[in-house]
Amino acid sequence: MKLKAKLGTTKYAVVIIAAGYLLWGVAAYVFLAMPLLDILKFLLFQVLAVALPGIVIYKLFNLKLSPLEGLTLSYAFGIAALCAVYFLFAPFGAMDYIKYGVLALALGSIVVLVLKRGLSLSAKADEGEMRIALIVGAFALAASFITLSAANLDPLLAGARGYFHDTMNGVSLTVSASRSFPMTFLQMSGTEHRYHILYFAYGAIMKLCTNIDAFEVTTKLTLITISPLIAAAIACLAKKALKSNILTAVACVFAVVIPSGTSAMYLFRDTIGYPFGLAFAILTVLLFFKAEETSSRKINRCHVASLI
Repeated sequence: MKLKAKLGTTKYAVVIIAAGYLLWGVAAYVFLAMPLLDILKFLLFQVLAVALPGIVIYKLFNLKLSPLEGLTLSYAFGIAALCAVYFLFAPFGAMDYIKYGVLALALGSIVVLVLKRGLSLSAKADEGEMRIALIVGAFALAASFITLSAANLDPLLAGARGYFHDTMNGVSLTVSASRSFPMTFLQMSGTEHRYHILYFAYGAIMKLCTNIDAFEVTTKLTLITISPLIAAAIACLAKKALKSNILTAVACVFAVVIPSGTSAMYLFRDTIGYPFGLAFAILTVLLFFKAEETSSRKINRCHVASLI
């Protein structure tokens, strides 16, 4: 299938990604008995609260990158925008207003997208790069579904004892982040927790906006969105560094498909925040690479975008 039009490639990717999450929704409903209403609320949250604000931020920066880079950065920007909303209200104890802030963000994004509808999302198309990312992203999504969502139905299926302990810590911190700031370890007499706070802020916002159970948010929803982001980010950075689609595919296989044991656990089952930090670190490096080749100025829009 030839996808020569730059916008056509972007739309193709959006359709495939949307189809992937819909398939996940069907699998979650059939195999994990996840309530259909929760699945619909999650998918609506991803579209309105993450995707739309992220695309707006990306368009306003006018970075003109490849479709894959644009989609990946847009999604990351959307998550960053949600974290910004969280820290606008949480430090003041106004947790009940967070969902209204997210609603305002979504509505504002729709308005901006209507006003900026003529602004292209990408500057060039690379069909091979996009297909590689879609394949490894689908693998990452499936890996998270199998090793995290399914494994945590029961402690006996969770693998190593330490892993299930981390899962419970993750659930605890998601609940805490949705109630107060700074978040605390509920199992440790309210000891303050001051690292990976952005990851749990993201989970807390999802819980507050959708009213989905914290266990489902932590084990079925949060990481299920981050693992494909890692795969796409690795594909973007590999293509930028290696220049070849073949070498990019090889790099993605070694980084995403082959890892096993502890490495795979951190990529697809970690509920404490490592995958979240890894994805954003990779995208920051990518933006710095882009900054060095786009302008001779000391500070340009790629440098500013990397701060997000």
